[in-house]
Amino acid sequence: MATRPAPPTRAAEGEGREYFADRKMGRDLLADPHGERWWRESKYKLALARLGPLRANARVLDLGCGLGATAFRLAAVAGDVTGIDLSEFAIDFAREHYRRDNLRFEVADVRDYEPPHPFDAVFCMDVIEHLAIDDGRALVSRIASLLAPGGVLFAHVPVAESAGGRAKLASYRRKHPDAGAILDHTGDATHLATFSVASFEALLAHGGLRVERAWRKTHAWRPVRGLYGAFLRTPLAPAAWRDEATYSIVVRARG
Repeated sequence: MATRPAPPTRAAEGEGREYFADRKMGRDLLADPHGERWWRESKYKLALARLGPLRANARVLDLGCGLGATAFRLAAVAGDVTGIDLSEFAIDFAREHYRRDNLRFEVADVRDYEPPHPFDAVFCMDVIEHLAIDDGRALVSRIASLLAPGGVLFAHVPVAESAGGRAKLASYRRKHPDAGAILDHTGDATHLATFSVASFEALLAHGGLRVERAWRKTHAWRPVRGLYGAFLRTPLAPAAWRDEATYSIVVRARG
């Protein structure tokens, strides 16, 4: 796992409007809070479709909820949803644009967040890679403490420490020669750590969570990408091959 020091003010202040406006999904939501195009490819939607639906009465925490659009959609299929984020701007935006009787938003730091009840599911998408490794381990342990018995964590990280991840990063740098110091193919300079599939699973295991199911994006040489991807999804494919081809992974983990 690679890591670099965190910017000193980011965790304390959260992100302002400029952070979201600098990212495609953020720009889309700022311009059209109820647009559906981004949701069709959302990792949250993919997690629910491929890793298992939520119970209708599930209590859900969207940790690092950002502008709130995903929590709003989760609240359509779950019993009670709470979105938390460090960004006051994001939470103000969420409260203004996304309202349901079973949905609430709070400015909160999960390290000292005390919810009124445990959660049946926690979504932690595109958060862990923003933390140094020790902070990531502490976050997973904290998440585990917030889960009800039998509760599940849905989490996503980009996988940079693999052949697939390195190929995607090289492609990104060719297309964006002025990208600067980036750790992975997302081009997000606020990412502080990178993972292999094995090191991400080890991070979860450190917090007492075990991966039950995973959905991966894999990379291969273009002429054989479809066939090779189909092969990697079969039981015949060696696990090491799947891991090396993976550049993005969403998991469902349970204690």
